[in-house]
Amino acid sequence: MKGTYSAQTHFTFDQFDQDQIFVMNYNDQNGTRRVGLTISDRHHENIFDLVQRRDSIMKNLRDTAAATAAVRRALGGTPENPAVAERLYIGRDAAKNAILNMRDKLGRTRLRLVVDSLGAARIEFLDADGKVTNSLTGTGR
Repeated sequence: MKGTYSAQTHFTFDQFDQDQIFVMNYNDQNGTRRVGLTISDRHHENIFDLVQRRDSIMKNLRDTAAATAAVRRALGGTPENPAVAERLYIGRDAAKNAILNMRDKLGRTRLRLVVDSLGAARIEFLDADGKVTNSLTGTGR
């Protein structure tokens, strides 16, 4: 369609014998832009072994929904120890906010620093369910 566009750039660094742990991302859909850096934790399992396990599952299951679910179960870790967990994100979101999200070992945001598109700053403390439990702003109490 004329007048619409999509632009993306993705640059990553891999953990030794593993996959992406440091990512620089740029995504723009018709002017709605998100750009940032992400740091993640990953299991120390060799990626070659993971790929072999994934390929074996995909080969033996013809139904793509079942295969996708089986791969997710086999390679996703556990709720207490995920195979990959985003730990830090710093960047600009689609609402033009500058943000820093710090996450726990399970990938849940626990601390967020925000400077919104109008310049107002806040610090948010979140519980394990993602609910803001305390917030500080530069406007006093």
